[in-house]
Amino acid sequence: MRRPVDQPPSFEYVTPPDAAPGPPPSPARFLGLPRFAIGLAAGVLLLVLVGAAAVTVFILAAGRGTVLDRMVPAGVAGYASANLDPPADQKLDLLNLSHKLPKLSTQQDVDRSIDQALQPLGLSYAGDIKPWLGAQIAGVAGGGSKPEGVVLIDSKDDSAAQRTLNKLLAKFPQAGWHTVSHGGVTLHVGSQSNQTVVLAYFDHTLLAGSSEALADQVIDTDQGKHARLDSTAEYRTITGRLPSSRLVTVFVDGRGVSGWAQGLLKSVGGATPGGVLVPSRPIDTSGLDTTLAAFRGFGFAVAARSDGLAADIETDVDTSKLSPDQRAIYERSPAENVALRQVPASAVAVFGLTDLDLVFKTAAGQAGTSLPPQVANVAAKLSGDVALEVEPQGRDVAFGAVIGTNDAAGLRALLHDLTGSLVSLYFANSGDHMLVATTPAELSKLEATGPSNSFESAAGYRQAQSYAVSNPTSLVYVDVAGAFRAGNSLGLASNRDFQQAQTQWSALHSVLVTWGTQSARIHVLIG
Repeated sequence: MRRPVDQPPSFEYVTPPDAAPGPPPSPARFLGLPRFAIGLAAGVLLLVLVGAAAVTVFILAAGRGTVLDRMVPAGVAGYASANLDPPADQKLDLLNLSHKLPKLSTQQDVDRSIDQALQPLGLSYAGDIKPWLGAQIAGVAGGGSKPEGVVLIDSKDDSAAQRTLNKLLAKFPQAGWHTVSHGGVTLHVGSQSNQTVVLAYFDHTLLAGSSEALADQVIDTDQGKHARLDSTAEYRTITGRLPSSRLVTVFVDGRGVSGWAQGLLKSVGGATPGGVLVPSRPIDTSGLDTTLAAFRGFGFAVAARSDGLAADIETDVDTSKLSPDQRAIYERSPAENVALRQVPASAVAVFGLTDLDLVFKTAAGQAGTSLPPQVANVAAKLSGDVALEVEPQGRDVAFGAVIGTNDAAGLRALLHDLTGSLVSLYFANSGDHMLVATTPAELSKLEATGPSNSFESAAGYRQAQSYAVSNPTSLVYVDVAGAFRAGNSLGLASNRDFQQAQTQWSALHSVLVTWGTQSARIHVLIG
């Protein structure tokens, strides 16, 4: 099932080092009509411009980024893809972002980083990879009993890619290369550091992997002899919930990874491989078995937006196979985290949770008698919602918490028992919430905060929330610009590394991470 070699249009998403950052020139600057062009001349010219614009949009939209999907076999444990020729909206958003982050996105820096990664292989990016690099790079993880995988790289120049393959073969003669044929494709198989290495070039694609069997599956899939991953119901379910226009895609199949993970954990029970400490008796995997059996699939995607970058995480879980405590977390209806309303707008980092009671209950049930009784008793005194915050206070840092509770006095006593004399805490009550702070000034701030002056009313948070899970069970928010200001007030103004980081990341406003029961979104606000 071969495809023709085609040359995609070349796009740079970066700002040259000597160019001032700013928006790209408007097409109207170059294509505007003279004022005296009227009548037929104006009409003809307008048709030409519309036609040219239509062709441009068609070329931009003709992203070829998923050309390798045809090679990915059904039944693999995982798949990851980087789209180097994405759809038009992604290209335009990336171009816009590159002007906002010129120090992070110069082509020279990118090339230099890739060159450093390729040094152990004796390759250079500019000379050996870039001339033939096509629309997509993909990785496939096998679903066998041990980790194995292949990397697929799309090529737009067969001759150049074949030269790179030959250079790799010549660079490592000690691998003891021998050739085998599968489906008319020549595979170069060798061994490096006791690890199988497989190299091949076919159907405008360079394959490098650690499993001859998996390479055979890829070839069979490309030739239509094996089912494709993107034809399976689970893959379609997960990716159907991800943005259709994206730069990076990751998929993990629950059935493919479950057996491998369980076998790995059972094999290390009672051993200490590589100096890693593990229990002296075999690991009890009964709880893990239940969780893995319920896990159907996982998907992750990264996409560019006009205001920054966004990542989506989607999971598919069969809740009927979970324990009652675990199932309760999934089945609780989403609700607003009221505790967040009392977090001050000056907070530079915020963490929120709506089901803290269920988290404690589940942890206590799984740990049995190994937890202190105070921890096991906390769940009964929580109503679920909690918000933790961090903010600068002069040349120090203060912490605060707003905890939903049905027994403020009992919860306060438990916290005293757990913390002892390790930290001084100050307490107050506010309706159904207990306020906790590390300083009296911070406690006063919490008491004075309401919906109108909380961090939820801050412009940065409200803009970041434009791409978030509705009524999330968990939330993490970082005001990056505020964190840098806090660092300066804490005495880092004279630290060269800190100032360099502040300059480099000056366009990064904030980061918001929100989780639902089976979905999560990350929004990085830029510009």
